[in-house]
Amino acid sequence: MPIVTYVINRMKRGCNIKGRPDSLLIMNAEDFQPVAGQVLQSSYNAFTILEFIGEGAFGKVAKCQVNGSNAIVAVKILKQEIEEDVEHELGMLEAIGQLNADQVHVIKLYEIFQHCGHTCLVFEMLDIDLFQHCLNKNSLYVNAIRPIAKQLLETLQALQYLKIVHTDIKPDNVMLINMKYLPYRVKLIDFGKALHYYTSKLGGMHQAVGYRAPEVTLGLPFTESIDMWGLGCLLAFLYLGFHLFPVHCEHLMLLTKKEYSIIHKKNAQNWPRNQTHFTSLDDLVYVYEKMGCAEMKDRKAFIDLLKKMLRLDGAKRISPTEALQHPFITMSHLSHDPRSRDYLTEAQAGHFPRELIGQEAGLLYLLKSYPEQNLLPTRLVVQPKLPQDLAR
Repeated sequence: MPIVTYVINRMKRGCNIKGRPDSLLIMNAEDFQPVAGQVLQSSYNAFTILEFIGEGAFGKVAKCQVNGSNAIVAVKILKQEIEEDVEHELGMLEAIGQLNADQVHVIKLYEIFQHCGHTCLVFEMLDIDLFQHCLNKNSLYVNAIRPIAKQLLETLQALQYLKIVHTDIKPDNVMLINMKYLPYRVKLIDFGKALHYYTSKLGGMHQAVGYRAPEVTLGLPFTESIDMWGLGCLLAFLYLGFHLFPVHCEHLMLLTKKEYSIIHKKNAQNWPRNQTHFTSLDDLVYVYEKMGCAEMKDRKAFIDLLKKMLRLDGAKRISPTEALQHPFITMSHLSHDPRSRDYLTEAQAGHFPRELIGQEAGLLYLLKSYPEQNLLPTRLVVQPKLPQDLAR
């Protein structure tokens, strides 16, 4: 039985992972306050908390060292009162566990255990999320955006096959693996809000404001194409260094150009230069100084892809498979122009081979420390039939 299914079944019966009633751990759960230096013990490993790297309504994320090795992992310590949400997230992790996490660029889950009544999820340790990266670097050149776009389109293609919608694609939920050694290799994280799109209900609020597709805002039926909208907004953020749409007021996203002008008592075209404003996506081409012919051609190809990702009608939005064949991703618009040869060479340097990653000695030790019967979803042998390029 897959370990995630085993954990869910235990939770439904009111037991923890090792089979003891959770009621026996309630006192420990109430008293448990994780702190740096504390050891989290699973059936197969011990994890020493080095520091906390994230906190939210779900609980805390701790950077931990696997005792007896140099392996560093991220342990998500979930609050006890969100058991229903835990069950949902575990179900989604089991579903995406059918895929090769490295090839489809999703975070890898190593182990699930309970500590003092709290469910703990052990993930691979990644570097920094794209939001923080852009705070440090401002915006990215389209040459740097391209490999990120390609990887995340492959992710959406894989999720689409499983009929899963992530529903929360934004810069905070895409992490660089290792900017120093694997520049612009990324992975999608946080499947706590993911769902099978055929289970979605009308009126449900999904996606962050500013990254929310129009059909979700209007309470209309939606499909996995809302993730394409979210990805389009994310790529625009990387290009601009700031959000394309307002992130604090959903109403502002729905304003027409005329309504906007009435509110601000001036024409959009006369908006102050020090407060960037766009009348259309085409204006994004000229946000930065004009560069060489190849650079401008590449920008225009990027904007063309954005326009297809951000179509108001979700049914007409470009699909992941179609987007992977777009000239901006394939660079066909550059390869056919001899004048773009130098720029193309630089652009191709941003493409990475699809070899498996994360094979450092510490992680190898971590993987070897798990008995065969406790291998996690990303390592399962029995899987439904998948496309050859997605299956392990």
